[in-house]
Amino acid sequence: MSTNESANTAATAPETKDSSSGSTNATTAAASKDNNSPAGTSGTALTTTATTTTTANNPSAVPLTTQERELARTTEEEYAAGNYAAAAAALAQLEQLRPQDLKVTHNKILADYQCSTEPRKHDILKKSLNAICPLPASCQQATHGPNTAPSGFDGDEIERAVIRYNQAVILYHFKQYQAALQIVAGLFALNEPMEESFVHKICVLLVELHLALGRPDSALALVNYIENQFICTPDASKSALGEQGSNQKQDVSGKAAPKTIASVVASNNSVDKEKETKEAKKDCMDVATDVFKMKLLKYKLRIYYQTLQVNLCKKEWKTLVKLGMPINPCTIFLKANMEYLRKNYKKAMKLLDSLKINQVIPEFKACGESIPVLYYNNMASIHFAMGKTNLACFYLNAAIKENSKAMEKVENSNNSTNTPNKLYTIQKSKHCELMYGIGISLLHTEQPTKAFDCFIEASQQFHNSPRLWLRMAECCIMCHKPTNKADFDIPERRKDIVQKIVGENNNGVSKKFILATSLSKSCKYHPEGLSYAIPQPTLEYGMLCLKNALFLLPITERDEITLPSTSSLCEDGVKKSIMGQQQSTSLLGSFTTSSNSKLGNNSNSTPSNPNRSVASQSTIAENLNLKISILSASAYTALCLGDYVSSLNYAKSLLSIKKLPGAHALLGNLYAAECLIFLNRIQEASEYLKPELLQDVDTFVPIETEVLNPPKEDSFKEVNDNKSIKDRWYPTNVQTAKAILSYNLAVVYAVKGELEKSGQILKQVWTSKSPECDVPIHVIMLALYIELQLGHIEVARSLIKQHSCSTVTQQYQA
Repeated sequence: MSTNESANTAATAPETKDSSSGSTNATTAAASKDNNSPAGTSGTALTTTATTTTTANNPSAVPLTTQERELARTTEEEYAAGNYAAAAAALAQLEQLRPQDLKVTHNKILADYQCSTEPRKHDILKKSLNAICPLPASCQQATHGPNTAPSGFDGDEIERAVIRYNQAVILYHFKQYQAALQIVAGLFALNEPMEESFVHKICVLLVELHLALGRPDSALALVNYIENQFICTPDASKSALGEQGSNQKQDVSGKAAPKTIASVVASNNSVDKEKETKEAKKDCMDVATDVFKMKLLKYKLRIYYQTLQVNLCKKEWKTLVKLGMPINPCTIFLKANMEYLRKNYKKAMKLLDSLKINQVIPEFKACGESIPVLYYNNMASIHFAMGKTNLACFYLNAAIKENSKAMEKVENSNNSTNTPNKLYTIQKSKHCELMYGIGISLLHTEQPTKAFDCFIEASQQFHNSPRLWLRMAECCIMCHKPTNKADFDIPERRKDIVQKIVGENNNGVSKKFILATSLSKSCKYHPEGLSYAIPQPTLEYGMLCLKNALFLLPITERDEITLPSTSSLCEDGVKKSIMGQQQSTSLLGSFTTSSNSKLGNNSNSTPSNPNRSVASQSTIAENLNLKISILSASAYTALCLGDYVSSLNYAKSLLSIKKLPGAHALLGNLYAAECLIFLNRIQEASEYLKPELLQDVDTFVPIETEVLNPPKEDSFKEVNDNKSIKDRWYPTNVQTAKAILSYNLAVVYAVKGELEKSGQILKQVWTSKSPECDVPIHVIMLALYIELQLGHIEVARSLIKQHSCSTVTQQYQA
């Protein structure tokens, strides 16, 4: 579950409905460690090389002697039993006999790593592996044929596949996900025979990397591809993994070894043993396949959670239950997450509370995850979704304390036993994720300065996230103008109309009223000597944050972004997408056979994977909402800073998006019109102020989740309901929004000198005032200006007495 950032800061554009990022995703963290086992269950554990294997593709491979085979067997047994010192000793002898054997050197490095008590053993392992198998400059490859290895991986890369995999595992645990993805994508593209268990590990790690990088669509396409290749078809494993081939043994020269009478007798005597061995291996393979299948189903469940596909979540959950999914913290988190998305918050909390009653909570050092941290984070997410942001802050602070305890406990344990951290526990602190969650909660409790400090701390890890930079900018905007709702509180704001009274305290003719020059907050620019790049909640720094956010947005090849139609999937297309070779520069990679396919414009394609289409819709909608929010905030910030040209460009870019939500259309038109007025392009400004074109005040593009699974009449409320968002910004209804547009149109006519026409529009705005339609205090100020310009002094005086005279007189006498 994640903190659902669904509301906006009052003085800026409505925020994106952030439903898939925020604080720590508990389901993701828990689901990656099935049965609380740190080694190998998630596809992110180190793997040794089969030392006894020789490959015909490697000319330098020398057959093993009897002594070498015995040492290799001893090494394998000792390493599997956890006797790493004995394994390292045997490998040292084997390395002397085979100094040029890369596999022996690799296994020796792993054994030494397991024995080592060096605090920097992980860095040493990383450097040692890179020394024997240097990483290519970049594994990001250009388009290549289906039967060729990616450039950067040579023809003998299969010999180093396990080394490459271990390098990727290390990078994964060091949170260098992009570099790890490039390596694993290259392994995935290799069309060479490999052990099925090893291929499973590669696939699992690849899915984990896509999820860690926030690419649920690519992860879903990969999971579907893996299911089709390795699970659905009976002979899929053979076709995918390749066949070694042969029941006949060959000598080094490649010729078949001649059969002798002794060999025939020996084979007849060992038939029973071979059958037993094959049956045992088959049983183990079946069990491994079942476990792998369940793991893939959990991945699909996590992906559907991220993309808000609740109906599909229910379907996958039922499948997992039928397969006999065990009850453990992982499954409880998964179930609670589903209830959270269904808005059954009390049921979700009840499930989470069951962790403390019915479950044995594993230690952080044993599983690499702190269950209390995940528990408190998820409780914070639930309370945030319920609108209880202060309680969300409370639970997140509790999560931070538990996170610190877990880190300190591991450190103290390592110091007392003189052993370094396990690989799966390094950089597992959730501090930055939790600080981001606290920042979101504080932002919605209208504490932007504290939220800004939290975001600065979170930026140590999430500096490449456009959403983080947007949140920091929103803190800056809220510090500049906390809310615009106060401008519509006429009884409270009317005292600001008259700045001062000069003259007698009675009703004599010498009394004069000095009117306020502006009702808006004046811009406070910082001293010239202070750099704007210093992190502080100012508009200048906010503008820098918004530029970073725009730069980090996904690139689109078209100005408009539409929800895509379902496109066909093929093996080559999936592999290219997995390796980052997207067929177009669209927001999402197009998994199609044609390199000219465009997003949402592929009417000839046949829907071979409808699930992927839904995920793509949610991703596109999320990114489009993010782009809209950034452009709105950029236009506002540039306008406040007096950069009218840039603000106009941002506003025009915002308005160029088709199907723009009504609230952002209102903001874009208002910002563009105001910029044009300041640029002395009055006639153009009036074109942006047409109240009749405003149809709604929606704040985000909805995600069409009912395409494949239309909800029943009695089903739960739609996840993307935006009622809670509307309540967080002003105006909240179409009538008030149209009144604002009409007022601004009156301003344009007043600036043009058409005072009579401006006055008529202003009267219409004032008469529209009702409990359902609020008008800003600026309407009275504009009316005073028009009456004074027309020479109607008595009318202006009566307006002052009616709206502010009594209040100002009391203040003056006091």
